[in-house]
Amino acid sequence: MSESTTNNDLAPEIIEAHEESLRLSRTEGAERDMEKAATFMLKAAEGGHPRAQTNLGYLYLVGEGVEKNPSEGLRWLSAAEEQGELQAQFNLAQLYLG
Repeated sequence: MSESTTNNDLAPEIIEAHEESLRLSRTEGAERDMEKAATFMLKAAEGGHPRAQTNLGYLYLVGEGVEKNPSEGLRWLSAAEEQGELQAQFNLAQLYLG
């Protein structure tokens, strides 16, 4: 298992995409836009951001902001786990334990 990626290892636009996804997903009321948040999360996840990969994996598992796709959720959680992301490891353990 490799060491978790730090924000210092990532391009600024990847960090910004992750931060925007968090802002959009944490906003309450009409401003909350999970589809748009998922779009930014995907950009960050594709850029190697392990927390974005974890969050995106969860969205695919539950079908929030994206079409539910457990295989895609597992793929993103596994990518984050390979970087040492603890939340991804926990989520995967929960999936395997049922």
